[in-house]
Amino acid sequence: FSLMLMLIMWLIIPNFYNLNSMNLNILLFLCFLSMGVYMMMLSGWSSNSLYSMLGSIRAVSQSISYEVSLILIIMSSLILIESFDIMKLYQFQEMIWVSMYMYMIMFM
Repeated sequence: FSLMLMLIMWLIIPNFYNLNSMNLNILLFLCFLSMGVYMMMLSGWSSNSLYSMLGSIRAVSQSISYEVSLILIIMSSLILIESFDIMKLYQFQEMIWVSMYMYMIMFM
């Protein structure tokens, strides 16, 4: 199931023909990204061992802390482009001189 989630995330990436265009692509990407945490938690719980359960809890806590910082960085760039569409983010990055503001935000 976790492999299928990762393969579905490739469908969100825009192509030249714009067949899979949605207004909320990035939110869908973040939702699929957070679903992997549940798979890690279930894999540690299903082995019925204390050490694997502790290891999965540790991996889940690290994944959640990684996702929080990733979401904050992505949201700061989305505020600049004023859209949740990946295609608009791609078009915004074509102007290199404007994306310098995003680099400053990401270093904060």
